[in-house]
Amino acid sequence: MARNNMQRKFNTYDIPQDIAIRDCTREGSVFKITWEKDIAGYSKNHCTVLSEKALWKLQGTPILNKTLRRRKSWRDRDFAPYEITFGNYMDNEQTFDLAMRHLYTDGILFLTKIPHQDDAVKQIASKIGPLRNTFYGSTWNVVSQQNAKNVAYTSGKLDLHMDLLYMSKPPSFQLLHCKDNSVPGGESQFVDTFAAAQILKLEQPEYYKRLTRQTMTFHYQNGPHHYLRRAPTLEVFSSKTLKSISTRLSENRPDVAYSNNIAEKDDKSQQKLTEMVADSYFHGHYTSELRAVNWSPPFQGPLGSSTTNLPGLVRALAAFRDTMNDPEITHERKMEPGTCVIFDNRRIVHGRSAFEAGSQNGSRMLQGAYLDDDDFLSKCEDLWTRDPQIWKETVDFDEPSSDFLKQLSDEQQP
Repeated sequence: MARNNMQRKFNTYDIPQDIAIRDCTREGSVFKITWEKDIAGYSKNHCTVLSEKALWKLQGTPILNKTLRRRKSWRDRDFAPYEITFGNYMDNEQTFDLAMRHLYTDGILFLTKIPHQDDAVKQIASKIGPLRNTFYGSTWNVVSQQNAKNVAYTSGKLDLHMDLLYMSKPPSFQLLHCKDNSVPGGESQFVDTFAAAQILKLEQPEYYKRLTRQTMTFHYQNGPHHYLRRAPTLEVFSSKTLKSISTRLSENRPDVAYSNNIAEKDDKSQQKLTEMVADSYFHGHYTSELRAVNWSPPFQGPLGSSTTNLPGLVRALAAFRDTMNDPEITHERKMEPGTCVIFDNRRIVHGRSAFEAGSQNGSRMLQGAYLDDDDFLSKCEDLWTRDPQIWKETVDFDEPSSDFLKQLSDEQQP
């Protein structure tokens, strides 16, 4: 590895097929390895030096491994998202680290006491990573307009939705900085769709399954802009991926190892394992086989010709809508000037109540921006590297589910 640019100094195809370890010694937490028939160009004194931490990172840290993403779902109106002042967010690395851990697990975060300046949302986003540029620009203003080209730019009720699902890679995070909100109405709503999906799976499993299998079309056609993307409402990891997670976890998780052994002997158990392993690893709070949710009814395109049982699909979509619209799982607040919300656009739906537009009633203006998941996870990885123990303790990467064995055991009963 070149120290100046951190890039490899050889290619995988340069490695001799008959390379072998000559000697491997350990000095404290460091391993030193010398080689027989080494890569061409290296001297006989070439020694590979690896720390325990480096060896562990070769397997991929929990932060960058998206299949091991830990989330804490929330499903009640009394949920209190983490809040941090603008000053602490920008200038205090310890509180910023804590804020990123909450955004990683909760999917939502609020900033307060933001100074009234034009580039505040850009500063907030850039603290995490580069802004995602779209045809709306790198930042954009949400204000009521005449003949608006986007329903968000009206004063009417804005139903729960996610942004830009018609793009091949929708933005992962959205920021909304409230600069003015003096109008009557205009309360913001936020719902954790992963929690809503879990409720749907428990209460109406046939609808849940339908929404994981039916491909929907999302499109945008307005002026010179033409976008189209197809995806199911509920995106889930494949059974193969969940099985690989269970295999990896079984190395140091006795509950998963036990379940794997049962599954190897019983096909029915194997199917159950793929449905349950993530619930064990991800606290059992919600349907953790979910990778992302796609919910943006205003931008839904025509269904494909392969769609079958349309009434069943309509019922499934309506059931998910009703679950998300339950006030008991909705976090609602009237955003005050000087506050900003950051939320996971692939997990959290947002909406807004109607408000009274017009100069005599005050005004409402929010400034928005987007971030991509790669940049957010890169920032989290950097923070994790600085203090992995505090991330391990607070994000709970190793906590097993106490109900896992009981659930699996119950499934084995005749």
